[in-house]
Amino acid sequence: MSGRHGDDDESSGSAYSLHSDRSDYAQSKTPRRWRSRVLSTEQQTRSGIEKEEMEEKEERDKYTQQEQEQQQQQEIHKHKHKHEGREKVDSPFQSRSQSRSSSSVSANTSHEGSVLSKPRSPYQSYQTYYGDVVAQVMQSEISSVPSDSLRDWGSSTNRLPGCLLDPQTETVMEESNTIIQRDNKVISPLLLLTDNRTNVLHEDPVAVEMKDLSDVVSDSNNLRIGDSALENNNNNNNNNNNNNNNNNNNNNNNNNIVERMKYETPEDPRNHIINVIINSPTGSVTLQSIREALQWDEQFAATNGTVFDYLQGYQSIFAVSPVDDRVTLRRPLQRTKGRRTIRGPRGYHAISSRIGSISYSYVANAFDLDALAAIYKRRGYEASIIFNVLHVSSHHVFDLFLFPYGVVVWWGLNRRDHWIVEDDFLSSGCSYVSEAIKERYSQKSIDELFPFWCSYELDEQYDSSSAATKKDALDRFATHLCFDHYLIPDVAPLRTQVMLTVSYSLGRTAVVDFFDSMTQKLQKHVLSIPSDIRGLLDYFSTRRQIAHLEGELHLSLVAITALRDTPEFLWEMPWLDEYYELSERQNSSEQLLSWYCAKSDALLQQLANIKIRRFRLFMLGSDVFLILLLVIDVCFIMLRFILRLYFPLDKSME
Repeated sequence: MSGRHGDDDESSGSAYSLHSDRSDYAQSKTPRRWRSRVLSTEQQTRSGIEKEEMEEKEERDKYTQQEQEQQQQQEIHKHKHKHEGREKVDSPFQSRSQSRSSSSVSANTSHEGSVLSKPRSPYQSYQTYYGDVVAQVMQSEISSVPSDSLRDWGSSTNRLPGCLLDPQTETVMEESNTIIQRDNKVISPLLLLTDNRTNVLHEDPVAVEMKDLSDVVSDSNNLRIGDSALENNNNNNNNNNNNNNNNNNNNNNNNNIVERMKYETPEDPRNHIINVIINSPTGSVTLQSIREALQWDEQFAATNGTVFDYLQGYQSIFAVSPVDDRVTLRRPLQRTKGRRTIRGPRGYHAISSRIGSISYSYVANAFDLDALAAIYKRRGYEASIIFNVLHVSSHHVFDLFLFPYGVVVWWGLNRRDHWIVEDDFLSSGCSYVSEAIKERYSQKSIDELFPFWCSYELDEQYDSSSAATKKDALDRFATHLCFDHYLIPDVAPLRTQVMLTVSYSLGRTAVVDFFDSMTQKLQKHVLSIPSDIRGLLDYFSTRRQIAHLEGELHLSLVAITALRDTPEFLWEMPWLDEYYELSERQNSSEQLLSWYCAKSDALLQQLANIKIRRFRLFMLGSDVFLILLLVIDVCFIMLRFILRLYFPLDKSME
């Protein structure tokens, strides 16, 4: 017993020295909140390294005696301290979890033995409690638990089990268990700094680990996983794999939709043609040489048609000679300081960087603009209805004008961005906007005619400060129109307004061209109607065909007549009248309308003449039929008379 009391005195003294050494060390190296967790290397060396071999044998002999004494003491104090929780003091050879619970109520858990400490009030002063009890608890915890279990304990516990703390001390202990973050790294205060020269009894040196927060969380979650936890983990992994497979399948389906939606137009061959012309010795090449140099039939013919048709869409850049089919550039090459010609990529980039393309198509009898606006807004585009016209735009990419009578006009600097029109309006498959398209025309008719192409350029020299500068801008606009090239003012909002005006004119042209093409087909059907009647069934079937052709012509005339009206936005924006008149003069929309109406009237008159002729023939045929019926009737009457005359019948039979 005296040996044990001596050990108590030594442990109390060591606790005091530990507290003083720890405070000095913490002030110089560690934050204040770590002081309760730092162990002096001097105290570690004194705790067991020199006395290990001498005391190990004595401990085994005293172990049985200690248990008996502890049981007696517990029976004595059982009735005195009925409401105070005490735990049985375990031997240092028991499991780690039991040693942790016993360390909170013992004065020292060194290998010399353990003694019950005196009960302490939770309202003792902070300094006394912190300096004596907590220091002893920390010493016993650190000296008796190996480094691996120390890491486990530090990452899984926030409070010592069975330890009774006052509110102030509990706050300090909670602060000491927090993870300190420095320079995007975290340091656990429970990992101790030790010197390589000193080792704790039966332990390896403890090192400080620098980990990311994700690593610390994952380490704490992976501690002491039992068999059931491992099975749960396996089940969760299987579920996650199944979910990942489902997500991959969904992603594949979405990718298919995205690939179909993002129609990939082949590269615009404009710059390649310019490069071929620039690199030629004479500055001009033939259509055949362009076709061979670019392998036109294999790469570009499916999308852009023939070379000549493609160059017609860029008349502002290329000039095709009607004599020998030689292609030259309309604009001179830029020169650097007047000494040499810019060739290669810089040359064609300087020529065509500001020139864009316009496509216009007529695909349906009507559009539901409200539904289209909602669809394009959901897809992330800017959509607004202006004067009964839907304007869809993507910043610095394209502008799309949709008219209620089924016209689509697209503006863009790069033809590769034309995929939205190809996918939504010109493709044969079901598109995202099919619900808003009413009475779509046949795919064969659309493919044969559309899209029509022309070019435009932003006029950076536009100035609206005076009437003279506006007139100069109109003159430049009119000059470029002869090449189907529109010079659009690069000033908001006039840019969008002029685009709307030009789009309306181009839309009228698309409608007239479509119905004109349909009329040519109708004319072939009209000419194929025979003037003679082959039979009664032929007359009635041909009569139905003539009525169908007349109905189509009347419907086209109604649709064309609706385009004769002045657009509504011109009444609200009269400054666009001149742009509209110039565009109409270039596209000849009014003349085309008049010519189409005259042509349709002629076809209707021709159908009427055919119908009258066939009716007359039918009536003549019907007269002959009546005569035949009369002859048959007369013959039947005569036959009956002869029979009665030469073959009289008996009265009984009568």
